[in-house]
Amino acid sequence: MRRMESPKKFLMLLPLLVLLWLDGTASQAGDPESSHEWAGGAWYGDPPGLSGENRDFTWRWKPTRIPPYEFARIDDGDAVSLADFHGKVVLVNVWATWCPPCVAEMPALDNLQMLRGGEDFAVVALSVDSQGPSVVTAFLKKHGLKNLVPYIGKGRETFDHFGMSELPTTFLLGRDGSVWGVIAGPAEWDGATALKLIDYAIGLQPGP
Repeated sequence: MRRMESPKKFLMLLPLLVLLWLDGTASQAGDPESSHEWAGGAWYGDPPGLSGENRDFTWRWKPTRIPPYEFARIDDGDAVSLADFHGKVVLVNVWATWCPPCVAEMPALDNLQMLRGGEDFAVVALSVDSQGPSVVTAFLKKHGLKNLVPYIGKGRETFDHFGMSELPTTFLLGRDGSVWGVIAGPAEWDGATALKLIDYAIGLQPGP
């Protein structure tokens, strides 16, 4: 008779074990690190592998928000905010004309805007030059950068607002304005790896 106790106990515990397993599965499904789901929309699959200068790009599986911030559009002086880009995937590149790594990646950003810019995507090249808009305009003209719309921020205030400490720093924003990823340092923005990253971001489901 004693030999029959173990199977009986197992059968009695089986429903409980099933419930515990289901509960664990549900918890995992709600974990952004395991399912790539978040409140503002839904990730699908895995992002493309990054290499070379793009390898330091970091996805934020729990996207954050940048507080409202205004900067100026250089060509007409109009005030602009990140909210004006709502509905687009946006690559915000904070840079300066006196920063060699920034200067090196500007042609690639200009080309990226030409290749992917439109209703779904935009590059926002946000200068923090303290000498004013004329320096930025002259730089773009000198280097033949015709696809980027020039913007200028408020120097140190831009660093503090974006929570950054070096130039260049680039933020990838989702259609709802949340920060999906970031990289500190230069990157090859018009290379095959970067284009796959941007296409992946454009294809993500937008939040409500």
